[in-house]
Amino acid sequence: MKNKLFILFTVLLLISCGKEDVTPDRLFVKEIVDPTFYRDVFTYESERLIEFNRFLGDRVETNSQFHYSNDQLIKVEIKRGESISYTIELNYDKNGFRQNEKLTTLKDGQITNIQTSIFTHEDGVLKSILNSNSDTNYSPMETRYEWSNGNITKMNYYYVDSAGPHFSGSCTITYDTKKNYSNQDIAFIYRTLYESETTLSKNNALTNLMILDDLVIDNGSHSFMYNDSGYPKEYTYKIYGQEFNPIQINYY
Repeated sequence: MKNKLFILFTVLLLISCGKEDVTPDRLFVKEIVDPTFYRDVFTYESERLIEFNRFLGDRVETNSQFHYSNDQLIKVEIKRGESISYTIELNYDKNGFRQNEKLTTLKDGQITNIQTSIFTHEDGVLKSILNSNSDTNYSPMETRYEWSNGNITKMNYYYVDSAGPHFSGSCTITYDTKKNYSNQDIAFIYRTLYESETTLSKNNALTNLMILDDLVIDNGSHSFMYNDSGYPKEYTYKIYGQEFNPIQINYY
């Protein structure tokens, strides 16, 4: 059960959108705003995301700082409130693909968990991530990725023990044919810890269906409005017949 909850916690719903026959304009997200809940603010330097802040009212709920070397993201520092912080350190192989990363979680300055991740790539795309934790409450987990037309269309989940990997579920994603608001920037994966590798997809997710053993979970759907450059300017999320308030996306 802990493994299932861990998968549900780490695989989130996706913010996405775009436009067919788009212009070559490249825009960078300035704000994502839920008028009733939060405001996300993005800061760039030389077209690289260097800071992310999530505001709940006037309070900063999450602050993320991004550090680079030779145009590669090598470190992310995330603070949530006054007591919880995370440090993510990334390493790359000779081809420039992520090879491994270390996520250190601290509460009140004390380390509570260290997660290590090993990445494998094939034909230039991500094929799997193997996660293991110093916290023995969590078994090692592996996610394997399937791609189509530049998009991650399926994620298959496995828990790993001494006998090897054991299939535990999957998530199937459908997309539009439009621009991904993140510009496929890996920094967006790490802005809050709860984002998805689908940020690297060319287009934007419309639906997300998860199957864990015999449990089917419909994570709902997104509907988008687009600007003249082919990026989303607004989206609504709908699940179980309930449609939530529109979210605005503003650009520099």
